Amino acid sequence: MDLDLSQEERLFREAIRDFAMRAVKERNLDQLPSVPSELFKEMGRLGYLSLNISEAYGGSPGSWVMIGIMIEEIAKFSIGLSHLIVNQYEVMLTIDRFGSKQIKEEFLPKMVAGKSMASLAFSEAGEAGFRIGEVGSGYIVDGEGYVATFGVQPETVLLFGEAHTFLFVPLSLSGIEIVLLNTTGLFPSQLSSVRFCHVHVPGTHLIGQEQHGSPACIESGFYSPLYRILSGLICIGAAEEALRFATNYAKARKAFGKSICSFGAILGRICEGYALLEQARLFSYRALSIMDRGGSVKREAIVCAWLYPKIAWKVIEEALLIHGHYGYSRELRLQQMLRDVMAFEFLLGSEEALKRQLGLELIGREVMPDDISRSMC
Repeated sequence: MDLDLSQEERLFREAIRDFAMRAVKERNLDQLPSVPSELFKEMGRLGYLSLNISEAYGGSPGSWVMIGIMIEEIAKFSIGLSHLIVNQYEVMLTIDRFGSKQIKEEFLPKMVAGKSMASLAFSEAGEAGFRIGEVGSGYIVDGEGYVATFGVQPETVLLFGEAHTFLFVPLSLSGIEIVLLNTTGLFPSQLSSVRFCHVHVPGTHLIGQEQHGSPACIESGFYSPLYRILSGLICIGAAEEALRFATNYAKARKAFGKSICSFGAILGRICEGYALLEQARLFSYRALSIMDRGGSVKREAIVCAWLYPKIAWKVIEEALLIHGHYGYSRELRLQQMLRDVMAFEFLLGSEEALKRQLGLELIGREVMPDDISRSMC
């Protein structure tokens, strides 16, 4: 089943597929510690990092569907790279919408051109999180949190601090330490810890308004419906490639004189994977299409975050099992794909929290128990 794409979106899909095959697949990025900087610069030259960013800062018109197409196609060959791109877009869109004119003029043109990368960092609750205090016309940041992506050394980080205070922090400031975590997936994107020791951040780097009530705190980064939908498409794109790979293997592999894809057990796995992914894919693009028309997709985004990493895991696992013991070897990407999609189950929030959020949307705050309603504000 194909999507009801515009002519522009169809041409964009063909272009991004060619780019993914040429520039992403051939580089075998899963084996690299970081993404080559020239790859991001090429994406900038081709306009892939400029969609829906204000033209005054180097952006260009586009649709949310086009961004979804790009993420899905690149995820087929590098889950880590597609995740880096999603994070880059979230930072750029947040700055474009809520940042000061000074921040926009200084950073957005470089980011759109692929010459400067940014990351997202969120604070844990309590003593373990970031502590942001006002001093003069700026802020002092102390504490530690976890950065979503650090495969390419970024110049800046969008910091989600306590009480929903957001700061855009240049990592060149004194007192910042980056510690790479020894993770098992999301290469060449890599989770990291970022530590702040009495770091002074200028007041002009505040994003939105201070503390609760700022639209930035509920519409950006990890809270963003776009982040959730695109992360779901990362998982879908990876699972589509795993299923395609397993299907081709099953056609070529012979047992008892015929292709193993003719056996009911193998054929059933392929058919079930196709059905699950097509439903998820169409639901995701429906949500992006609603966004293009200016509609709200909070419910749809929660579904994408809750279900699609699990669906992708199931499809990739079945693709691995179709290959038998060979599928478990490091010669194939399937075992790496499983670890990669697992990361989205904690990056996007726990299943229980997402179900509570969806329940609040479906049932309404007025009839939800007070303790649950307050915990989701």
